[in-house]
Amino acid sequence: MRRADVVTGAVVSLVGLLALVPALGMGFFGPGGGVGPGFFPVVLSAALAVLGGVLAAQGTRPQHVQVRAIGGAVSDVEKAAKAAVPVPEGPPPSGVRRVPKPALVWASFAACIGLMAVTGFVVAAVALLLLLFYGVERKRGVLPAVAALVVPLVLYGLFVDLLAIQLPVGLVDIGLLGI
Repeated sequence: MRRADVVTGAVVSLVGLLALVPALGMGFFGPGGGVGPGFFPVVLSAALAVLGGVLAAQGTRPQHVQVRAIGGAVSDVEKAAKAAVPVPEGPPPSGVRRVPKPALVWASFAACIGLMAVTGFVVAAVALLLLLFYGVERKRGVLPAVAALVVPLVLYGLFVDLLAIQLPVGLVDIGLLGI
């Protein structure tokens, strides 16, 4: 059992369910039968609730291969399968690595929510993705940096230009991409 997955999945499901309640009060369909203001909140919060439940359920599964002999005899294949399961070696991780990843992710979200009020959506989202890619997941290379820059810009364009949903602009509103 992976306790971090169970706890994270349960928290994500709870957040999804808590977001679903007010989202259901919004208009799911707009005038003329089009997409209403509640469409995306309902879909996204329901997806959060379901996927959080899936993560929690997967976290309850055993982490190691279970080899069971039938009839009391253990074949060479079963012995090899059990021997192939890696056993962690070396000292326990130190520093930031001791903090569980879910705690780092939630702390990153909290920090960037505070940052969003000051800098706006785009800058805060770029900072969040850079922090998650390079700080939490320890990714290397230029692709995470490109993704951290492109994804917030695409989301900004989707919400502000296409869906006409205003995103936080921060304290200094110069009108360029919510900055």
